[in-house]
Parts: sequence; C-alpha cells; structure tokens
Amino acid sequence: MQVLLNKFREVVMTILPVILLVLVFHFVVSPLDGELLARFLIGSALCILGLTLFLIGVDISITPVGELVGEHVVRSNRLWIVIGAGILLGFIVCVAEPDLLVLAEQIESVTGGAVGAWSVILSVSIGFGLLIMFGLVRILFKIPLYIALAVIYGLVGLMCAFLPAEMIAIAFDAAGSATGALTVPFVLALGGGVAALHRSGKSAEKDAFGLVALSASGAIAGIVFLSLLSGDIVILGPGFETLPGDGILKPFFLQLSTLSWQAALMLLPIVVVFLIGNRFFFKTRTRMFATILKGFVFAWLGFVLFLTGVNAGFMDAGRQMGLILAERSPLLTGAFAFVLGFFTVLAEPAVSVLTHQIENVTAGSIGRRLVGTTLSIGVGIALVLNVVRILTPGFQLWHVILPGYVLALVLMIYCPRLFIAIGFDAGSVASGPICATFIFAFSQGIAFGGTAGNLGDLFGLVAIVALTPIIAIEILGILYRLKSNRKEVRSHE
Repeated sequence: MQVLLNKFREVVMTILPVILLVLVFHFVVSPLDGELLARFLIGSALCILGLTLFLIGVDISITPVGELVGEHVVRSNRLWIVIGAGILLGFIVCVAEPDLLVLAEQIESVTGGAVGAWSVILSVSIGFGLLIMFGLVRILFKIPLYIALAVIYGLVGLMCAFLPAEMIAIAFDAAGSATGALTVPFVLALGGGVAALHRSGKSAEKDAFGLVALSASGAIAGIVFLSLLSGDIVILGPGFETLPGDGILKPFFLQLSTLSWQAALMLLPIVVVFLIGNRFFFKTRTRMFATILKGFVFAWLGFVLFLTGVNAGFMDAGRQMGLILAERSPLLTGAFAFVLGFFTVLAEPAVSVLTHQIENVTAGSIGRRLVGTTLSIGVGIALVLNVVRILTPGFQLWHVILPGYVLALVLMIYCPRLFIAIGFDAGSVASGPICATFIFAFSQGIAFGGTAGNLGDLFGLVAIVALTPIIAIEILGILYRLKSNRKEVRSHE
C-alpha cells in the first residue's frame, strides 16, 4: 500500500502542472467549452490513476521480464541466439506499443488508406527488432556506442535524402512513437540485463543505455523502406474529427470498450514470452511468478485508464487550445508552447522510468531531477521550434532536423560517453503518450488555426521533440565534465 501511495504522489506531482496550465488558459487566455473542460478534468483523473497503476506494473512485471530475458540470452553464449532473440523480442514489444498504433492510424487516415496502419506497424517493428539485435551484438563485441550511433544515424540521413518531406517527418515521428511507455521499460531492462552480466563496472553502466536510441533508428529505417516500396504519398486531410454533442461521459465509455481489448493484445506477446521463458529457462519461484503476473494486470489496467483519459479528455482540449492561440498571436503561441513542453514531458511514463534508471545505475551521481529539468528545457524549446516551423512559410522540418543531428554528432566529441547514451535514449523517450496525443493535437490546432499552416505540418512534431533532449543532455554532460575533477571524469569515461 505504501508503494502505491508513493507512486500516486509522484504521478500527481507530474500531471498537476499540466492540469493547472490548462486551467490558467481557460480562466486567463480564453474560456474552453464547458463540456470540453469537464472531459479534460475527468481525463486528468483517469490519467493519474492509470499512470500510477501502469508504473507499478512496469516495476514488478515488464522490467523484471526484460532483465531475465537479457541475462538468459547472454548466458546461452551463442551468437545466433542473441541475434534471434533480439529480432524477435524487438519485433514483439514494438508491435505492442500503443503510441505506434496512434501514429499508424493517423497515417492511414491522412493518406486515405494508401498507407495502411498495419503496414506502418509491421515495417517499423521489423526495423526496431533488427536494431535491437544490433544493439545487443554491440554490447557483446564491445563496440563503442558513439561510433555505432554516428554510423547508424549517418546511414539514416543518407536514406532520408531519397524521401519526400512528408515521409521524412513521418519516419522520425515513427522513431519517437516506437519508443513509448511499453517498449522503453522493456528495452532498458533488456540492455541493462545483458550489460550487467557480460561486463562489469563503468562499462556495464554505460552499456545499460543506448539500446533505446539504436532501436529508434530502426523505426526510421522501417518507414524509409516502406516509403520506397509505396511510392509517392499524398497527405489528403487532417486525420481527425471533432465530436460535438457527444456528451461528457460517452467518449470515455467508447474509449474503454475499444482500449480494453487493444491493451490486452498489446501486452499479450510479452506475457507469452514470459510464460514460455519461465517454463523452459527462468523457472522463477512461485511467489515471484505470481507477482509478475499481477504486475501485468496492473500494467493492463493502467494502460486502459491512462489512454482512455488521454484520448477522451486530452485530445480535444489540446486541439482547441492550439486553434485559439494560433488565431491570436504567434508570440503568445510560442510562449505557451514552451511552458506546455516544459511541464508535459514530466508526465510521460517512459521519462519517469528512464530518470529512475539513470539515478539507480549511476548510484545517484546523476539525479533524476537534474535530468528531468534538462529534458523539460529541451522539449520546451522543441515545441517553440515546431510553432515557428508551422507558422513560417517555407520553413521545413529538415531545416531543424539536419543541423540538429549534425550538432548532436559534433557534441559527442566533447561529451562524456555516459551522457551520449543517456541523451540519445532521452530523446527517444521524451516523445511518449502525452506527446503523441495532447501535444500532437495542440500542434494540429496550430496548423489549422495559423495562416501559414498546411497539411504537411501535421507530422514532424515528434521528430523535433526527440531531437532537442539529445542536445540538452549532451550540453549537460559537457557542463558536468567541466565542473568535475579529473578523478570523477575518469569514472565515467
């Protein structure tokens, strides 16, 4: 019970700023529709309860399963098992990621079905699995992460040169969506389990991170190949419908009926992996076995409640706020976007998981509050850049992405290796459920409320949100190096 209360307080403190921000907008900037505001408040309560249950479920089920799988894969001491397990596990966990489902349905909608949702999910999941495999092999063969990242993202940049602007935005959005609240805890635990068993000391500390970033690049590659096979893609419409007159509670019941079975299907592959692995390999004690199964139930219930609150309560409120701000003032829109990004990233489930793991792995030398604040600043800047991109004619996504990733690669030269791994992982996890829903809807509202917005601006937000935290964490690492004595620096090199 104490664990539940502690987790509940933590979640309330992360989501409360978002609620207060919307209320300030309602009472100070422009009043929202009464029904819309009521749905937002109900959705907020569901988000708090759902996120609390989900994070508890992650702690006692998904994370232990990832660690068990990672340890037993390495203990096999057979490269073909590492390769096969990496591809299979990466594929399974990515198919189950709800953020990817949200993006895939948006893509199918705006392309008029020319690109099917399952085509997107399968393509991204295959690329995700292949790069999970590469990440595990990198740990086993002691390939430096900064070299792997430079090569992989360099290849991704070359592949994107053959894509139209809209598909580049979708590809990078897919990378952020594939690394969400479900995949990140599992991948972090998998990488940590492999690194802890195969290496020791500071090498294991560094190798505990980086697998998420590599897997995200696989998602980009998956969309690149899908685009090359599909040919030219035309964005036909906004991909959303407003639902006036639906009442306050009806949208929640509709979401519950849909998400209950969807969440079960998403978690089922991981449950099957655990049951089969436990039968033949793990052989956990009865008490641990029951605890992990209970954790899966918590994770399922938390997922359903959290996504119900976000989809039925957050989306319309975010879209309406974006429309109102874009029609009033670009400066006000940018300022509000920064504050929105600064606070909402703290409510992302995967961010909470990552900051906890950073603090645990580094024995508290890198505090979760410091990392969280740095991420908040990075995401706030990302939303400002996105507003500028939408409201400025001729300003395209690659004008941000290309110099941004070049800067990130250059900063790797001066940044401690541990911070490079943390930075690229942080960029991937910052674009989770709230970014894929509330902030995405907010961005849609700006695109259709601003004078320069166009259909091509519907995608690209997640790509920018995934970029700026990398640079922010790398700068933090450089400052950390400058303020540390030589002995402390060596301990992280």
